[in-house]
Amino acid sequence: MRAKTVLLRDLGDRPLPSSFVPEGHPFHRPPTRYRLRIHSPNEIEPIRKTGLPISLFSPDKSEELGYPLTFKTRLIIAEQLCSALETSLPVIPFTNSESARNPLLEDYIVAMLRIDVLGARRIAVENRERLDKVRLLKRILQENLEGVAYRVRLDEFAPGLPRVPGVKPIARSVLTAEQTREFSRRP
Repeated sequence: MRAKTVLLRDLGDRPLPSSFVPEGHPFHRPPTRYRLRIHSPNEIEPIRKTGLPISLFSPDKSEELGYPLTFKTRLIIAEQLCSALETSLPVIPFTNSESARNPLLEDYIVAMLRIDVLGARRIAVENRERLDKVRLLKRILQENLEGVAYRVRLDEFAPGLPRVPGVKPIARSVLTAEQTREFSRRP
């Protein structure tokens, strides 16, 4: 058995963007239920205006944070909405709805752990001064990414990160070489 999430529109709500697709409902259920259908990153902003916990993580944002990397734009979405979502875009589910709605630096580091672990470390290194260490630790623990974070030695930026048995951290020499490597900016 699996849980299914549906979105319900109240009578006072504004008109919905076309990404909200009405779903059939049983005869005895008067409210119209909606599924969220997203096929382009351009569809996200109207959806965000409705207040749903969803945002984008694009290569441009990654470059802005100090790590130019080419990857397919990903949706960051609250985990409880995943079953109401139909999309062709890759998805990064977040357990914390507010982090999906308004991602901060620490949230992007956690998202990057699911794309490129060395990139997550590089973003932490590049933004060391403005990084909230307690929040980063909290977000890593909430998303259950302790093993991956420990592997790239994010405990330097999130003191208190538990050591994970069976996970061997990447050698400091490799991490140092990666941190000092120059990137050519994307055209």
